[in-house]
Amino acid sequence: MTAPARQAVFDPGAEATRATDAILRDTLRGTARGVVVDSPPGAGKSTLVVRAALELAEAGRP
Repeated sequence: MTAPARQAVFDPGAEATRATDAILRDTLRGTARGVVVDSPPGAGKSTLVVRAALELAEAGRP
C-alpha cells in the first residue's frame, strides 16, 4: 500500500516573493520601462514598489 499523495500548502508569502523576483528580474533585464500590477489589497504592491526602487537604484537605473 502506498501513502496518499500530499497536497502542497499554499504559502502567500512565498508566492509573493516568487512574483516579486520575476517582476524585478524582467524589469532589470528587459527593455520595458514600467510594470502594471493589478492585484487586490494586501497583495504586496507597496512592498514591490519599495523593493523595486531599492534594486533599481542599486543597479544604477533611473
